[in-house]
Amino acid sequence: MATKVRVDLFLGTAEAKPAPLLIAQAFQSVTVTQKDRNISTFQLSLNIDRKNVQSADYSLLDIEELKPNSRVIISVLVNAEPTVLFDGFINNIEMNYANESGTATLSLTGEDILSRMNLKEKTADYQSMTVTDIIKKCLGDYSDYGLAPEIKKIDLPVWEPDEHTIIQNGTDLALIQYYANKLGYIFRVRPTKPNKNNFYFGPPETENKAEQALNVNMGFATNVDDINLIYDAGLAQLVTGFVNNEDLEGDPIAVSALDANRKVAMAKDDPITTNGDHVHSRLFKSATYNSATGLDYANQTTTRSTDKVLSGTISVDTLRYGQVIEVPSVVIVRGAGASANGKYYVSQVQHSISEGKYQQLISVQREGFGSTVTKV
Repeated sequence: MATKVRVDLFLGTAEAKPAPLLIAQAFQSVTVTQKDRNISTFQLSLNIDRKNVQSADYSLLDIEELKPNSRVIISVLVNAEPTVLFDGFINNIEMNYANESGTATLSLTGEDILSRMNLKEKTADYQSMTVTDIIKKCLGDYSDYGLAPEIKKIDLPVWEPDEHTIIQNGTDLALIQYYANKLGYIFRVRPTKPNKNNFYFGPPETENKAEQALNVNMGFATNVDDINLIYDAGLAQLVTGFVNNEDLEGDPIAVSALDANRKVAMAKDDPITTNGDHVHSRLFKSATYNSATGLDYANQTTTRSTDKVLSGTISVDTLRYGQVIEVPSVVIVRGAGASANGKYYVSQVQHSISEGKYQQLISVQREGFGSTVTKV
């Protein structure tokens, strides 16, 4: 059965509503780049040919919903399954005029709701608050965007009253990004339906799996255009160092991460072990760690250094594949050989849609060679 694709646009100055027919008829193409952390973007191309030479302006240029800071929601229907790809705001308008009739275009680009958290720098005190409470307090200022928080468990100390105060000097997004980097977490906004969004802050989601495998070089079962992978052994780092003795009087305690401590392994090979004596070794020194937190830091840093040892891109013709790939998620590759087959984490997807075409360029990564999948 042939894959059917439909793009739905929602526009508005606050709450977005279905785009008027005039805009829908002018649609040429749209590109949405979804990221597993930080800001996602879009670019929408419309035809703005001035059919009535007596008019003072091109008709689309006079529509309020196509002005800067207007809200744009982009949804796609693939085989009757709706997926909201983007919810954000216009911040750039490009007009391309041409003498040939019907070729003038209006290109709108913008960023998702996370961009609103990066507009204003501020100073704020968060006295004796957990990181979870701090993030929730930051998100409270953006409730008008239908933002529902999903914050996973955070293992950082809870300080007693008057003992510790977090000082924010910057944007809300910068504060969230600081904690994400510290914990090795991702953060992103994912639209769930028009005008409703989920904000996720937590470990990379490694269990959300695409329903069907991505097949390359498998004859009639092939459903991708190409796969390009790069193995970079130099990314893996073994972190070692010294931390304070708990009794504050003894000698510093040596701490070393022995290997990547990954909860869900996607590859058979551990690049730390594979590299052996040739693995990069990095030292850390800190007066704030005890032996337990120091070991945890060393393990987390070592593990994160191996996340992208094997990475690349997969080009998918959605009309042939028949499914929208989520970000973040996990896909399974087949037909690439024993070293490259298996699970991959999806960190970014670029959706490019035009008349009769829907291409997904997927950025994937994992810790090394060898598949952990025994059956698809």
